[in-house]
Amino acid sequence: MKTKNKIKKSPEYRSWWDMNYRCSNPLSTVWRHYGGRGIKVSEEWIGHEGFGRFLEHMGPKPTPKHQLDRIDNNSDYKPGNCRWATVSQNLRNRRTSALITINGETRNLCEWAELTGIYRGTIRYRLKTGMKPELCISVKPKKIRHLNID
Repeated sequence: MKTKNKIKKSPEYRSWWDMNYRCSNPLSTVWRHYGGRGIKVSEEWIGHEGFGRFLEHMGPKPTPKHQLDRIDNNSDYKPGNCRWATVSQNLRNRRTSALITINGETRNLCEWAELTGIYRGTIRYRLKTGMKPELCISVKPKKIRHLNID
């Protein structure tokens, strides 16, 4: 009995339980973002034996700060589409994240900003004004000279 309670208190169990709840229970406060839009949990991760199989596929959380994340946010919770992600990774992997494909490589706006050193607001503005994505990340912004007026 102690082992069963210990498992139920594990962070992995909590993530598994939360995943199942938000996808299967319309009373969940986040149902509309998961089960309400058709996101399901793999059959093998549901039910009495589901947690064991979930843990076999996912392994333990690398750190307490890691969260369960779907690699493809429009696909189900299933082996191959889930990972333990940092908060930063998870926040960048949202439906609202701006994805930009350049030369066949798709990254979110923040990642392109980090790679190029161009501020993400600059890239976002350039995209909104119709600039081609390739130019958005290749043209370095001009430095603004401040006038000293005495």
